[in-house]
Amino acid sequence: MKPSPLALGLVVLTLACARPKSVEPETRQPAEPRAAPPAQPTPPPLAAPSDPVAWLVKAADVGTDPAFAALLAAHKHAADRVAPRVLRELLAALAPTRLEWSEAFEHTDGAPVLVFFVPQLGIPGKPADAQAKLAATLGALGFGKPQTAGGPRGRPEEVYTRALGQATLALYVEEIQPYTGARTPTSGTTLLLKVRANEPTAPPALRTVLAARPSLRDARVPAALVDLVSGDPVASVASGGTWARYYTWDVRLLAADGAGAGRLLARVQQRLTALGFQAEPTDSVLVYGKDGARVTLSSQGASVELHVQPES
Repeated sequence: MKPSPLALGLVVLTLACARPKSVEPETRQPAEPRAAPPAQPTPPPLAAPSDPVAWLVKAADVGTDPAFAALLAAHKHAADRVAPRVLRELLAALAPTRLEWSEAFEHTDGAPVLVFFVPQLGIPGKPADAQAKLAATLGALGFGKPQTAGGPRGRPEEVYTRALGQATLALYVEEIQPYTGARTPTSGTTLLLKVRANEPTAPPALRTVLAARPSLRDARVPAALVDLVSGDPVASVASGGTWARYYTWDVRLLAADGAGAGRLLARVQQRLTALGFQAEPTDSVLVYGKDGARVTLSSQGASVELHVQPES
């Protein structure tokens, strides 16, 4: 089974895509790096949102453009992937030689958050040159000087922030390191961008998230399964991976209590059985399979997690 689960850690992205340091990355002819974009003014606050997820998408200008679409195609990603404008501009300036991609929504500490995760980002040049290019581009995009912190993998990371009306952008950049064995100087890092609303809201239903973020809906996941839980509130939902074929779909659903989670889990199991999925023998988790697709279920407290691997 080639793909690995999405590492949501901070979200449900439980992506285990660790950046290799001793293996030459996939060789690509990088596009000509673009000059750092001109400084952008901070947009005025938008009206108080009735749909916080859709409001965040609009505030961060989440979408695509020809350069971003070409970058996705070059790295075998789905054409429906989107990103905030600042991240598209940053990637265009860096001209990556390697790009893994995942997107997510999470509801953390009472607030909605859009998440864009690049587990592996290859950048032409030595680490110092890559760092200078990254810092200059982020400065032109309105980010302040970074704060240094310890990253989740024990490596230093820099955190760049920028106010965005009633939301905040936070970009986490793991320490840039050289790829060894590359024929030309190449560096690598991990990026994590979060767009967080400043005001608390109730967790949205899955259907609300998917309506505002269509790229989080994997068409290979049975519609009958998605429809079954579309009205349930979610703590997180994520889609992405190394390449489009190996994307996984993860969702953590919320129930009122442990008993409610048990009933929700039973509903999902019944639907999977009705769809022809067969339970597979395991020691600790519930796994269902059908025609190369696998669904892993788990329940903890008042939540139920689904990890769907459409292709193996």
